[in-house]
Amino acid sequence: MITGPTDRVTLPPGPPHVPTTGLLAGAGMVAAIAGVTVAASLPALCPFRICTGQACPGCGLSRSVVSLVKGDLAESWRYHPLLIPFMVQIVVVSLMRRAGVSMVWYNTLLAVNLAVVLGVWVLRWRLGLLDFVVGR
Repeated sequence: MITGPTDRVTLPPGPPHVPTTGLLAGAGMVAAIAGVTVAASLPALCPFRICTGQACPGCGLSRSVVSLVKGDLAESWRYHPLLIPFMVQIVVVSLMRRAGVSMVWYNTLLAVNLAVVLGVWVLRWRLGLLDFVVGR
């Protein structure tokens, strides 16, 4: 039967709405905590590190999350100094999107983030701060 434009279909109530950002953040923390405890005994799986023998720009982020969850801000900062600022940025951008604020500047923000990540990576590499992260 073909229904007309005035016919309405009533759907049964679904599960309660779970904010996607919160769900992903929670899953990420659980994965990071579980992954770090297992990864300590495994070889490096980072393609960048396997190919170059050097730490990648994101090296230390998982361990930084674990340290943050444990409440050790200093160790979290040592593993990766950009984790906390980027987490704050994610929360702010999520709230702005939810409030309906225009996101025309979002691509510029992504480009600035990329430049900051690469700049901090080069700085950490030149100062020898990545040796702590990769266990040398």
